[in-house]
Amino acid sequence: MPNVEAKVCRKIVQKVYNDFRYVRDCGYLEGDKEGTECIRRAGTISVLMKYCSCKTDGCNAAPSTVGTTNLQWVLAVALLVPLYSVLLK
Repeated sequence: MPNVEAKVCRKIVQKVYNDFRYVRDCGYLEGDKEGTECIRRAGTISVLMKYCSCKTDGCNAAPSTVGTTNLQWVLAVALLVPLYSVLLK
């Protein structure tokens, strides 16, 4: 929608054959409730949907990847130090 500012955050969680997909987007029409509002729908026995809308990061926030990155560095160093000492012998 040109020249219209988004008013809400939206998140759609799709579960298809036990595979989860997340869609995050901006919305232009506000829901009836304040804060976080989620609606669940079932398509078939193998398809479930959850639609959420909110005015803050309540429904649209993603988990931080900083902890994962730090853990990866620690593991890399822990693996490389013994390897380096073996190569020096």
